[in-house]
Amino acid sequence: MGTMIQRYRLGEADFRGTRFARTSARPARQQRAPAAHRPAHYREIHEQYLAAGADIISTNTFGGTRTAQEDYGLAEFAYEMNLEAAKLARAAADRFSSAAKPRFVAGAMGPTPKTASISPDVNDPGARNITFDDLVLAYGEQARGLLDGGADILLIETIFDTLNAKAAIFAVEQEFERRGARWPVVISGTVTDASGRILSGQTVEAFWHSVRHAKPLAVGLNCALGAALMRPYIEELATIADTFVSVYPNAGLPNPMSETRLRRDAGSHLGPAGRVRTGRLRQHRRRLLRHHARTHRGDRHGDRRHRAAAGASRGAAAEAVGPGGRDHRRRGVVRQRRRADQRHRFEGLRPPRPERPVRGSGRGGAPAGGKRRPGHRCEHGRGDARLGRGDDPFPQPDRRRAGHRARR
Repeated sequence: MGTMIQRYRLGEADFRGTRFARTSARPARQQRAPAAHRPAHYREIHEQYLAAGADIISTNTFGGTRTAQEDYGLAEFAYEMNLEAAKLARAAADRFSSAAKPRFVAGAMGPTPKTASISPDVNDPGARNITFDDLVLAYGEQARGLLDGGADILLIETIFDTLNAKAAIFAVEQEFERRGARWPVVISGTVTDASGRILSGQTVEAFWHSVRHAKPLAVGLNCALGAALMRPYIEELATIADTFVSVYPNAGLPNPMSETRLRRDAGSHLGPAGRVRTGRLRQHRRRLLRHHARTHRGDRHGDRRHRAAAGASRGAAAEAVGPGGRDHRRRGVVRQRRRADQRHRFEGLRPPRPERPVRGSGRGGAPAGGKRRPGHRCEHGRGDARLGRGDDPFPQPDRRRAGHRARR
């Protein structure tokens, strides 16, 4: 929503309005405070998302906690911000909802600018600028405002520190207990680089096992990486999570040369169901829908027969492999794709491998002083030369072992 807000070119006076005109607060330095903005702009943006076909809209309260608003002098207005933001989104969703297509509001709860498990001082690893209890209070206030405003879902998103996420989950559970009812919760982490870990050091699998006790409606990844770089990690999460999986990566800048006018990774990996963070929402959404309808149009009966045959073959393979075999095979494929993706991304950064001499093995291997052929794989650990006529195709230890078994 940030790019959508920037299109209005709001100035200092627009952000402050009459309420904050003579205060020391700094609402113009951030775009996560609907109470300090013009609500008509937010309502219009929500309606653009809904008109483009969105089923769920966000409240844009990523930084709506008291902890985050302290940087702008607006901490005392945290509850009101979340309340008004949820009301704006609720009114827009109700206007576009119907019995055939209901619309929902997701109350966004961001990670806060402070982390509970990472030291802000490199010279003092044990230093912390916030405690777990402070995070619980801040998240509890935000959840209370979002639910009072009419949010249908609580979205704990962009998690870079799992301890912060645990504080948010604990605060949400406390609010549910206080109200005597539960709301769906969606949890979304963020992988910050090619290491496949969140900023606090956990892998995707470790992150899932740390938050699965919350029984979320969906778990996923967002932000930081584009669709192509995020795909191996979301595939890994899909193999281990026992709930729905969500993803909304960075879409980057539009690509007018592509068929959908989107960046190649966003259009090819996400399809129309992906959440795309661009400023030209309605145009991109409609192009994706047309592209999806054109590429997936075909014979329904043929598709049904193909799916039935594929399901039968998969079932037979699962019975042949045995319990747990299919999951093991899927995880192996995910690892292979991740390694291939990493090799592809770092291929241009690695220097070319020079040819170097190898020693002859004496048993049909490469001659002494020969050159290693690039791209050729080693065979049986005896050099990488092709076998000549009369060469022994098996390593010597294996041959002796086979003869010993034959004599017995």
